[in-house]
Amino acid sequence: MNQQRRSAGSLLAGAVVQGVGTILSWKVIAVALVAAILLAGLTLGVGGIALFGSVSSSAATQVACTPGGPSVRVEGTDGQGFNDYSAEQVETAAIILDTAGNLGVGRQGQLIALITAMQESTLGANTQPTGSGNDAGPFQQRTLPGWYGTLEQVSDPVYATTAFIKGVNITYAGAGSAGPAGYHLPGLLDVAGWQTMDPGTAAQTVQVSAHPEKYAEHVPTAEALMDHLAGATVTETSDGGGEDPTAVDCTGGGTGEVQGATSLDQLPKFPMPAGCTEQTPVFSEYGPGTLNGNVPDSALCSFPNALDPDGRGQARAVAAYVAMNEAFKAEFGRDLPISSTYRTYQDQVNTKASKGWLAATPGWSNHGFGLAIDIRGTPLEKRWIQQNGPQYGWWHPTWARADGRKPEDWHYEYGTWLVAPEYKGMDTNLIAY
Repeated sequence: MNQQRRSAGSLLAGAVVQGVGTILSWKVIAVALVAAILLAGLTLGVGGIALFGSVSSSAATQVACTPGGPSVRVEGTDGQGFNDYSAEQVETAAIILDTAGNLGVGRQGQLIALITAMQESTLGANTQPTGSGNDAGPFQQRTLPGWYGTLEQVSDPVYATTAFIKGVNITYAGAGSAGPAGYHLPGLLDVAGWQTMDPGTAAQTVQVSAHPEKYAEHVPTAEALMDHLAGATVTETSDGGGEDPTAVDCTGGGTGEVQGATSLDQLPKFPMPAGCTEQTPVFSEYGPGTLNGNVPDSALCSFPNALDPDGRGQARAVAAYVAMNEAFKAEFGRDLPISSTYRTYQDQVNTKASKGWLAATPGWSNHGFGLAIDIRGTPLEKRWIQQNGPQYGWWHPTWARADGRKPEDWHYEYGTWLVAPEYKGMDTNLIAY
């Protein structure tokens, strides 16, 4: 985005933070994910009153925190380009205008959003990560932890436009973050007086670009394109759930299947990989002679990318890993490798003998239920799992965290906060961190 962003200590001069609400979310990602909570047949409507009107009723819709989101269908463009823009770029413009219109910013706000995307990515023609901040998407928004979101999120014009207009609340406060946990990355609505600003100035105030003069150059073409798209419509299709980019942390402190689940069976369900049979997850008390280390073979299937000899886990856990791995791969360009999976009781005995206090007492390891994996990865990759894994049911248990009783940054579990006695009554805001 050719930006030089400022941290929390240097808020935009004259900016005023305005209220944020729950909004419609982003398109379905590459894997086929399970639908969460949607409004069937919802039409967002570009053109006429919808294009230049107030917030639609859908803007108050609460959606579940399940990976993926609604996809959109653009009609009324006849598959044609406009001036030097391709048909695909014109459709991206229609989605940007529609999203901005539904957020109540009127024609002026739509114009500002459109010229920004024109300058930053040529309306989505150049969306791949660039620069030290891995800026990506139609608005070239930073994808480093503690900024605008993942590569999938900022690449979606609905999410990206919403983030541009409303800003984003962040949760990650580590090195390179935009600010402390809860810091609000300003959007257009946070800029005092944006409605009467020159459109290029308003765009620059949000983007903080190294080329502030460039946005205004696109105003004439943007206005012509807006008129051209007056008869187009954008329709949301019911492909999946989504999440609000203004939420502090949808999976760790919001609503949805993960937060509301009271059993493993209520966690988000994902398509079964080849070789896995759909079934309710199993669990029992701990100790020798229990299900721990003695899970039936019929309940287990193989993890892709597992490096250990067994390489299995319970079917729902494996399916959730596969879905999570797709998002991980889109973010980091490689699969998430697993170094250890299910351990039979005898495996646990052997591990205890070889690793001593580092290993759990046989019969008390969640590896013995096929609900735990050890992963390999960089600190940044593990941080991604800690933040994003819970929306798939995978989390870093509190005991294994840096401030836990036995820090293991490689150990992750599927849904065990719901079944392990030590987590009874745990604050669910701790699931993601």
